[in-house]
Amino acid sequence: MRSRFSQARMIRAAIAVCFVILASSFGVRSQGLQVNEQPLRDFAKVTQSRIDSKQLDITKPFSLAMAAVITEDGRLDKNASRFTSQSGDPKMVETAKEAVMALGETGYFGYLKQLGINSALLSMSQSNESFTAEVVGGQSYFKAFMTASALNTMIRVASAQEKVPANQRLILQNTRASAADGGVNINCTLPAADFQRMILGNKAATAGPVQ
Repeated sequence: MRSRFSQARMIRAAIAVCFVILASSFGVRSQGLQVNEQPLRDFAKVTQSRIDSKQLDITKPFSLAMAAVITEDGRLDKNASRFTSQSGDPKMVETAKEAVMALGETGYFGYLKQLGINSALLSMSQSNESFTAEVVGGQSYFKAFMTASALNTMIRVASAQEKVPANQRLILQNTRASAADGGVNINCTLPAADFQRMILGNKAATAGPVQ
């Protein structure tokens, strides 16, 4: 069961790219990867400062999409990756961009590489009702079907663990993987109020290392 729980942490790391504003509080541990969490901690501190000083209103609607290319060491290829669309509140859009770039420095994209995904479409959006985050990784349909099946099994196992923190359990319970012609789709949709509550609850996490 311990190995399965470790795999579930890998899934949260893959999903973390969607939850860029929350990524620093996921408590994800690296499994066989060289990961540097400091860029996320730095981002979290800056973001929390903006929230505290009323420079950032996390209730504002926004959307952002990126065509991401992953390097061999699990980082974002800054030259090949590009933002493809954006809309909504400019400050939330900019914050999301900064978070993607911070996450891209950590090495967490290496978890996607381990799934055989070298490029992906990353998207996130918030409306008045919900927050939706999605990763579409380029794979053949057969490979995507096998990956989605394995991901859904690991997500179910992880969400059933007694020691999973409430926020992580909520994320897992609202995350599904599916196969399409373009690859594997990892999607999570949360009520906007829950997404915002998680962000506001990160304040204590920015004071020290992620546990």
